[in-house]
Amino acid sequence: MEELFDLSPARWIWFPSQRTLPCTVVLFRKLVTLAKLGSCAGWIFADSRYRIWVNGKIVQWGPAPSDPREPEVDPLDLGPHLKVGDNLIVVEVLYYGQGDGTHPIGKPGFIMNCSGEAADVITDDSWACRIDRGFSPGRAPRWFLRAFQEIYDSRKSPAAWKLSLDAGPGWVFAQVLNLAASRPPISSGYSHYSADIWMTHPENTALRPRSIPLMALEQVDGERMTTSSIEWKLDPEDWFDFRAKDGFSARRTGAGGLPVHLEAQEPSRATGITIEFDRQIVGWPEIEIDAPEGTIIELIPCEGHDPSKAVLLDTQFYAWSRLICRGGPQVYRTFEYESLRWLQLVVRNNHGPVDIKRVSIIRRQQQWPHQPEIVVDDPELQRLMDAAVNTLHNSAQETCVDGMARERQQYAGDGSHQVRAIRPLFGATQMSARFIDTFSKGQLENGIFMDCWPAWDRMARLSQLPLGLTSWGPLLDHGIGFVFDCWDHYMATGQLDDVRKVHPRLVKFAKALLAMSEADGLLPVENLEGCSVWIDHEAYRTQGEKRLAFNLYAAAMLTRALAPLSEELGVSGAGFRQEGQRLLKACVENYWHESLQTWVNNLPEIRSLDQARCCDRSLATAILFDQCPGGRVGESVRLLAEMPGHVGRSYPANAVWRHWALAKAGRMDRVVRELRERWVPMRSVRENLTIGEFWEVVPDSTSQWSHCAIAPVLDVFDGLMGLFARRPGFAEYTIRPHLADFPGFRTTAYLPIGALHWQSTVNQGFHEVRLLIPPAGSGVVELPANSRSDLTGGQELLPDGRMRMKLPAGKQASFWIPVGSN
Repeated sequence: MEELFDLSPARWIWFPSQRTLPCTVVLFRKLVTLAKLGSCAGWIFADSRYRIWVNGKIVQWGPAPSDPREPEVDPLDLGPHLKVGDNLIVVEVLYYGQGDGTHPIGKPGFIMNCSGEAADVITDDSWACRIDRGFSPGRAPRWFLRAFQEIYDSRKSPAAWKLSLDAGPGWVFAQVLNLAASRPPISSGYSHYSADIWMTHPENTALRPRSIPLMALEQVDGERMTTSSIEWKLDPEDWFDFRAKDGFSARRTGAGGLPVHLEAQEPSRATGITIEFDRQIVGWPEIEIDAPEGTIIELIPCEGHDPSKAVLLDTQFYAWSRLICRGGPQVYRTFEYESLRWLQLVVRNNHGPVDIKRVSIIRRQQQWPHQPEIVVDDPELQRLMDAAVNTLHNSAQETCVDGMARERQQYAGDGSHQVRAIRPLFGATQMSARFIDTFSKGQLENGIFMDCWPAWDRMARLSQLPLGLTSWGPLLDHGIGFVFDCWDHYMATGQLDDVRKVHPRLVKFAKALLAMSEADGLLPVENLEGCSVWIDHEAYRTQGEKRLAFNLYAAAMLTRALAPLSEELGVSGAGFRQEGQRLLKACVENYWHESLQTWVNNLPEIRSLDQARCCDRSLATAILFDQCPGGRVGESVRLLAEMPGHVGRSYPANAVWRHWALAKAGRMDRVVRELRERWVPMRSVRENLTIGEFWEVVPDSTSQWSHCAIAPVLDVFDGLMGLFARRPGFAEYTIRPHLADFPGFRTTAYLPIGALHWQSTVNQGFHEVRLLIPPAGSGVVELPANSRSDLTGGQELLPDGRMRMKLPAGKQASFWIPVGSN
């Protein structure tokens, strides 16, 4: 039995109470007196979020999104922040009490255990606590997937609570919860009065140590700004709370930089100050101001904005936070982080002058093992690669989400392509393992995976779906994708233990999926109970057209992922292979058109060939997993390369399937052309240095300007370099370049066997490639016809005309590939 992670002798504590309202912030306070400096380190956790201050300075924010039954506890090092004499430790704990994209459900609780030469700081009933009435408890959520509508009236918080050694009135001793220090708050007996939940098997819950590094923080200051004048026609609270129509009029009044001085305003007027940052980032807005008591400042984050049109920002799902000033100089950092390129301050209710001295974002990024390196000899393609990397910085933070501005939820499927990218780009195997672990825990009793987990969305949809209140349920195709994610993780890292404990869940899912088979031998995509099939946003006109793509995907998963993974674990995969072959046979019988020599999505319904519909996803899947009858891929490749009007095109996060297939088929030229003609001109790339959710994004709307489409990064490693593992952990690997007419570039792939350094230049009709080969592993390169190399030794001519040569471990190699070779 796995040993429990126990934080004893620390105790779980909370504000002494019978219930806790949603969006409650509790302050916990401890005075620690030191005779000498020294170490003081350990662990901290709170449900739902904490922010710890030591001697008036923010030290840490957390924890990471986790399954509430097995949350990860953050490491905490207090030592560098302590001093000889009295030290004030204050922890703000925000309890959501309702669903959030980063937190499906929980119960309140706070625990900390830090010890060392300097002091032992552990939570017990000697800690003082109080409700922070600066944050109004019981607020409604900001939006469906954002639990906390942040309104902070700093006049109502305890005076000087971050610094004063004298606690003052209103503090009480904390209540010790009846909960073992090895179990999470969700298993406590404390009431969750609004959901009326309790753990039926608390013995199946546990705390876990954090499995990835803490976030890295960086202050990014805003510089460019515009000002605007706003006149309220209604009570401004009506606009912020209800979006009351015709609530204001506004006009732009100027531009410049910070600092900004404002004179007193009438109650019916406000000033908007819109700050522009050089790219879209994720972090906490922070402002430094000097304002009269009662001045109200709303902070409105925005991804995409057109300054020539909208004046008052109103874009992202009621995204705003509010500060009510206490009077005088003040620095305010929001409790929750945002994803933004623009930040607007709406200043109102000021009966005297206001000075806005600084507007910053405290940017948060994952601490990666290595810094990414993709350097391209073309400024436009370089910006595209920078945008893809910046998008990853924004979306891959503790969990791998589909967009930080809207949902902040971790997905498989289109969302987990980023896991495949962060392994070679950053060497981030820990993040990849954490994705496998955390996502797998969102499996229902019937075997279906909630396609976003740990998150609130699908838990809520489970009650909506049977009543026809939504079309979104646990997505079966994302469950299929997750099986591939597990196999890919094992092949890329060689860490079999990471997938060993997950494997029974994969088997359970596969059996549940196969049990849905219909009379024609295929899996359904319509009229499903308690789940649904998505595949893509844009490639299909009807739900029925998705059936071919879904079944080809399932067949490939069974034969190419679940079966070999089972065998690596010593379990027979024959049954899964047989079922995959059965599904593929049914696909051929129902959707393969002999005269067209390709797959037709609506073949069972069409009356004439001019009505035929195809999709890039089905064609790509069939090419990638050798599913075309008799290997007849020619027409499918042509359709993928030319994309005529009857072929549905996937949205950006799924475009990589087509790119992978074209690379395999020797048509990387079309991928390179598409990068130049479709990806480089994307508005999100040009303006935000990010890749948006859709090909077209609209400013001042709900468009997601930084999503999770990172095909350009995968094109570098999987397409241009043609790098893939033949044995787990890259013990054996192949480099099969498809350089087409791509310009010279430099990159490093961080592999378990060591770093693979690549540099190519274009000279006299050839790509001159220089490799520094990892010191371990057994690699080969497969060069196109008419290539040259400085490698000596045996050469093997392949059926497609390529030449295979062994790579010398730990040494350099050079080769010359004709420009245009695919």
